[in-house]
Amino acid sequence: MELTPNERFPYPDGNDPGNGALDLQALAESIDAKAQIQLTNFRTKLNKKMRVARLIGTGPNSIGANAFGDVFTMGAGQWSILIDTTGTFLLDASSLNGFGPEPGIFRVGCHLSSNPVGVVTANTYRELRISATVPTNDPSLFPANTTIKRSLSKVFEASTGFVSQTCELEFATLFPAQGANVVTTVNVEFQHGNTGSNVQLLASTLLYTYRVCDIEVL
Repeated sequence: MELTPNERFPYPDGNDPGNGALDLQALAESIDAKAQIQLTNFRTKLNKKMRVARLIGTGPNSIGANAFGDVFTMGAGQWSILIDTTGTFLLDASSLNGFGPEPGIFRVGCHLSSNPVGVVTANTYRELRISATVPTNDPSLFPANTTIKRSLSKVFEASTGFVSQTCELEFATLFPAQGANVVTTVNVEFQHGNTGSNVQLLASTLLYTYRVCDIEVL
C-alpha cells in the first residue's frame, strides 16, 4: 500500500487487493495514532508546570511594624499544597525548585489576608512585595551577574484591621535552575505600619508560581 509523502498515511492504489474495509481500518488507525501524538504534544505545551499553596490556618509567626517579613515563614506549619505539577513536592510555592533548567517566563503571585493580633492602628499601610533575583549570565561562570525584578502592592486599611491584597510578578529568566540548585531566587515579603500590635496572616492566603511560556534562545 502506498503512503502519503508528509504524514505517511496509508492509501490504496490500483494494485492493492480489493479489501476496502481493511484499507479504511489501516487509514483510521494511522490517523488516530498521529492525532494522539499531536494531542500529547499540545497538552505538554499548554499544561505548564505550576505550584499553588494555601494557608489553612492562621499564620503562627506575626511580625512587628515597619520591617519586611518573609510570607512563607510567617505561615510556616500552616501551608497546604493545592496543586503541584512540577514533580517536586515543596510547600514553598514561591520557589522555582522543580521547574527545571529550561529558559522561560514565570509568574509568581500572592493573595494575602492579614489582621492585627491586638490593637488596630487606624489607617495604616500594608505592603506586599515580590522580588526575583535573575542571573544575567551563566551563574556557573565567574563573575555571576544578576538583576532584580520587583512588584509591589500597597494598600491602607480603614480602621477595621483586616486587609486583603494581591501582588504578582512576571519575569523572564534564562537560568531558572542548574541541576538541583535554584539559581533564580524569589522572595515574597510583607510589612505593615500597625504600630499598636503585630500583624499575622489569615487562612486562605495563597502563594503560587507557574511557568507562563518557553523562551527561544537564539
